This record gives sequence, C-alpha cells and structure tokens, in this order.
Amino acid sequence: MIVIITGASHTGKTVLAQRMLEKYKYPYVSIDHLKMGLIRSGNTNLTPEDDDELVGYLWPIVREMIKTAIENRQNLIVEGCYIPFNWRKGFDNDYLSEIRFICLAMTDAYIDARFDDIRDHGSDIENRLDDSDCTADWLKEDNGKIIEGFSKAGEQIILIDTDYESHISGLFEENEKMLRTERLILRRWEDRDAEDLYKYASDPDVGPIAGWPPHDSLEKSKYIITTFQSRAECFAICLKENSRAIGCIELMLNGHTDMTDRDDECELGYWLGKPFWGRGIMPEATKEMLRHAFEDLGMQKVWCGYYEGNNKSKRVQEKCGFKHQWRSEDLDVPLMHEKRTGHVSLMTKEDWEDIK
Repeated sequence: MIVIITGASHTGKTVLAQRMLEKYKYPYVSIDHLKMGLIRSGNTNLTPEDDDELVGYLWPIVREMIKTAIENRQNLIVEGCYIPFNWRKGFDNDYLSEIRFICLAMTDAYIDARFDDIRDHGSDIENRLDDSDCTADWLKEDNGKIIEGFSKAGEQIILIDTDYESHISGLFEENEKMLRTERLILRRWEDRDAEDLYKYASDPDVGPIAGWPPHDSLEKSKYIITTFQSRAECFAICLKENSRAIGCIELMLNGHTDMTDRDDECELGYWLGKPFWGRGIMPEATKEMLRHAFEDLGMQKVWCGYYEGNNKSKRVQEKCGFKHQWRSEDLDVPLMHEKRTGHVSLMTKEDWEDIK
C-alpha cells in the first residue's frame, strides 16, 4: 500500500504521516526533505520559493519512487505539497490500485475560528524557521487553490471544518476497513461521499426497484451516510482509478435484518449507480463480500433477496451461486408504502467453498 498525503499548508499533513508511520510501521518519505536535500547539495538552482518549478522538478522523481515501491511490494507513505493536481496521469490502473490518496484542506470558517491554534501547532513535528508569512488571509488563499485544483481534477478532499482529530481518526478507521478486487475498492462511507451518493441515489431507476425512494436532497444523502451507511459492514463501492463512491454493498448483521436471528448468519444488500450497470461490477463486489463474510467474519450463511421484476439483482445472485429458497407474496415495502412479491436466496459456507 502506498499512501500519498498532500494538501494545503498547516493542515497537519506531517502530523498524519507521522501517526501512520507509528501505527502501521510504513516507511515515510517527506517530499520537503527531498527538496531541501537537492537544493542544499547543489543539484538544482531552484530555491524553496520556486513552488511551481519545484512541482515539475520533484514529482517525476517521487512518481518513479512510488512505482518502484509498488513493483517491489513495499509499503510507503509519501507526504508533501509538491504533487500535481493531475498526478494520476502518471500511473496505469495496476499502480493506482495500490495507492491511497489523501488531500487535506481547511474551510475559511475553520481558519477564522482556529487561526491561533493552527499557527501554534505549525511546528508540532517539524521546526518551521520562519512562519511570519502565515496569516489567515494567506491560509485561505492557499487552501482555496488546493480545493479548486484537486476538485477540478476529480479528487476528493478531506475538508477540515470542525475538529481536526475527528477527521484524522476517521482516516485511520477507513484504512483498516477496506476490501479490494481487481477493479474495485470497498471502503467505509465518509461525509465527503455525500455528493456522489446523491448523484446516483437520486435516480428514480435505482432505489425504488430495491425498495427505497430516491434521495430528494443532498441533506438526505448526508443523513443516510451518518445513520444507515455507518453500520459495521456497510461499504461504498468505488472504482480503483479514483476511489469515488458509485454504489453500496452491505452485510446486514443480526439485529439489522429480518432474514435471520443468528449471529453467524447475515443478509447481503446492494445497489449500483445506473451509469455502471452492465459492466459486471456488482458480481465482482458481491464475490468479495461473500469471501469477507465467510473468511473474515466467520459466517455460516448469507441470505439475499430481491423483489419481483428486479431482474438485475436476480442475475447477480445467480452469477454468484446463490440458491433460490422461496417466493413470498404481499410483502410490505414500508419505505415505498406498498406490497410486492419477494424472492429469497441463500449461500451457505459449504456452497461457497465448492465454487470459490
């Protein structure tokens, strides 16, 4: 795993890198250290003030270091601000699948409310020799450039708007709760996924066929993330190339499903954004969730259901080896205020071991 940590000045990039180093024991490369080594050794005429030129000078070196680490199956933390907005163009998907990108930035409101603390903590890890240029207005300008540049490039940004520690602790939790397939990353939902969730979950062709109404506002999507999609085994389905949420898959444990009352059984539920239908994404995600259920969680049975007419969901279950169990009529669909015919399928651990 390669972890790239970048962002605006004074956002705690070095603090985060140091904590990851201590927790995961990954080697850590500071791009700022590389910069100063090249400058002080006389290997470049650039100076620390030549930010734009330094990006073009340093990034090709760092990029190839990352590729080498991936090829050697080595973990590495890379931290610094000299990373171009279009950094992904230097890697193919095989490399990108091994990289986790973290970009930190602060809102104007956070800077206004916490400016003294931000400046006071500027030397927590590294000794800043001169921080006199750090003003609230300068920080806002710097953070604004980072937010605009990486957003236009399609990157997600960890936007620090309340408590720094809560944002950082969430990153550690996400890092420890991540599943991978050939094309996908399955990870925990985050507040920053709200716009992507709303984009796909507001489509009337997505939710109703699965038994829930389309999201009618961004606020609704934010609420869903902090409630239902914060459950223990609920994952955002993301393409490896950018880690943006395109769907959802969950193992609903005892207490959150009406299909079983046993702790060694669960129910599988899923949905996928319409632009990604027909590409085999959901069977790929489902097979990894089955592996996770049986190997990691010790499940003995995984149940799954679909409503009459949802042929896409039916085909996913058939492709993955689920066996149809029964058909029920006049089932209540409470979120849609109607009744439907439902079907229930089952995958046992024994069946899974025969086909895996």
